[in-house]
Amino acid sequence: MTNDSPFIISSAQNAKYKTWESLLTRKGRKKEGLFLLSGEKILNDFISEKIASRFPIKSILVPKNFSGDKLATLKKKWSLESPNLYFTLDSLLFKELDSAGTDFPVFVCEKPKETASQQLKAPIGLELVLPLTDPANMGALCRTALSFNVNTVILTPGACDPYHPKALRASSGGTLKLNFIHLTTNDLTLNEHDFGLDLDGENIYKFEWPKNLRMWLGEEGQGLKNSFLAKNKIYIPINGMESLNATVAGSIAIFSYSQRFHKI
Repeated sequence: MTNDSPFIISSAQNAKYKTWESLLTRKGRKKEGLFLLSGEKILNDFISEKIASRFPIKSILVPKNFSGDKLATLKKKWSLESPNLYFTLDSLLFKELDSAGTDFPVFVCEKPKETASQQLKAPIGLELVLPLTDPANMGALCRTALSFNVNTVILTPGACDPYHPKALRASSGGTLKLNFIHLTTNDLTLNEHDFGLDLDGENIYKFEWPKNLRMWLGEEGQGLKNSFLAKNKIYIPINGMESLNATVAGSIAIFSYSQRFHKI
């Protein structure tokens, strides 16, 4: 393969590179319907657990210093040997897209269409409602949710994109295994299924968890917004601090629920 091959990219002005670079932003991911996936373990799990069937791989980006033998071994391991998938990038260009910083190939995957909703159906088991705007917090809490059998996460308007590179990395790829519902309105009528995790509520250690519920978390430092206040509230008693990190609080609540219904 020569340097003028269309499969070797050395300019930031290259049209394909500009598209991939745009995937670092929410606007770009939405426009292109794609996202970047990086990290050696995440990619290997993505292939071995057949997650790729839900998120088709459109391109595989390879750093220029990645040896031919190593790449050939990966192609065989992944059963992805079509040369049309692979693009070699100059080191500086690749570094911009490699959020994991591992100098390991990066997948460009198809982003699923968002499931949008203006109303909430009756929950099945524990469902989380998240307004989180920090992708690292989003990813970490999604990782906990998946670990304790939570399958559905409902995102309020303004919540961060779960396909943000930082969210994917913090979740160790776990966001790819969850079902996301995107609320399109703040004007919701909450009912007996809705419980808010807030300072003003019933002690979580005395709370009798129902089997099916939606648990609403507040944004860190702000708590639950008035527009999302549930009649039913739960709080976690703590000492020495006013509040917990949203991810920590959510994880404690998920674990408490799991102790009632999904003991491991």
